[in-house]
Amino acid sequence: MLRVSNEAAFEKVFKLYFKSLHAYAFTFTKESGTAEEIVQNVFFKIWEKNSHLQIDDSLKSYLYRAVHNESLNYIKHEKVKSSFQSAYSGYTDFADADASEAIIATELEGAIQKSIDQLPAQCRLIFQMSRFEQLKYQ
Repeated sequence: MLRVSNEAAFEKVFKLYFKSLHAYAFTFTKESGTAEEIVQNVFFKIWEKNSHLQIDDSLKSYLYRAVHNESLNYIKHEKVKSSFQSAYSGYTDFADADASEAIIATELEGAIQKSIDQLPAQCRLIFQMSRFEQLKYQ
């Protein structure tokens, strides 16, 4: 059983294993910054749960397993984010298209009405009856 109860011991463990754990996390994420964050999260959780933490196997095995699990959780989270973003982006494109089409239709309707209002009275009446009431020009 190992307990990291003081800062000096914790710092020693951190410095001893950080580089190799970072390299291990990098094999999953292929991003140095993300791998660093994963390793830091593992050490943060160890520090946070220090009073409840009980490591019966070797510390090295425990740390590698923790980084492995944290990396897999990160990958799962990224897949969920990606699928949500692709589904949501399709929805916003559709909503944006509807909104822009509605604006264009309103502007077009206003322009058509303005043009109709500029026609002479008899011409306007004939046009409106042919277009809106489906009557013939005669």
